[in-house]
Amino acid sequence: MSRWWPERHELLVHPHCARLSTGDTRPVAVAGDGAPPWQEALAAAFALAAEKLPRRSRVTFVIADHFVRYALLPWSDRLLGRKLRLDSARALLRASYGEAASGLEIALDRPRFGMNGIAAGIDGALLATLRTEAAKAGIRIAGIRPQAVHVLAAERGRITGGDGWFCRAERDRIVLAGFSAGNVTSLRNQRSELADGEALARELAGLTAVAPPAGRAVLYFRGEALPAPQLNACETIVLGGSDARRGGA
Repeated sequence: MSRWWPERHELLVHPHCARLSTGDTRPVAVAGDGAPPWQEALAAAFALAAEKLPRRSRVTFVIADHFVRYALLPWSDRLLGRKLRLDSARALLRASYGEAASGLEIALDRPRFGMNGIAAGIDGALLATLRTEAAKAGIRIAGIRPQAVHVLAAERGRITGGDGWFCRAERDRIVLAGFSAGNVTSLRNQRSELADGEALARELAGLTAVAPPAGRAVLYFRGEALPAPQLNACETIVLGGSDARRGGA
């Protein structure tokens, strides 16, 4: 490609395997004692970029949910400015994660009138290292996005209003957002130990039973090496590129 139009790519920074939007991957080494959990993930991501991407490439870095702390930001007509929303998000994250939240760099979604928002916190040291290494490698940062938020944005055209859940799952991580009339009402990002699809279905059945919707619900599902679960009285829509397909009761 011409140097006037740098190539654009997405690069997933993940604790198990770095992945480019080209499909290329690189495994992540086990972190040493005392090292931050993201250190080897970043090393693998930049090693993959050095091997597969030309200099001056524009890259959107997608940060795995393992390295992200989320908070649901309730709508309030008294929190309309960015500073007020940011202060509220920081307080919510501190309430959930204690002093660990003090080192987070916080990003907010675009506010929508009357709708709850999502705040995402990522370790400031991770982001500082990412920016430094990108500059050394000659990579242009097109964006830095939390994984679940990135998937939600990419699939927004398939996710309609109504009641239900969005779930992004892999064997050691579940992100689950509940929504009502299109408004996000709950948000979880938690560790898991899922041996198979049956284990995922059992865990989701327990999580979604906490606040079941009043009417027929939809589960929008994006899984990594896990089959789509089938929940009682719930239609499942599998997300993933142009291969989204429908299933469920």
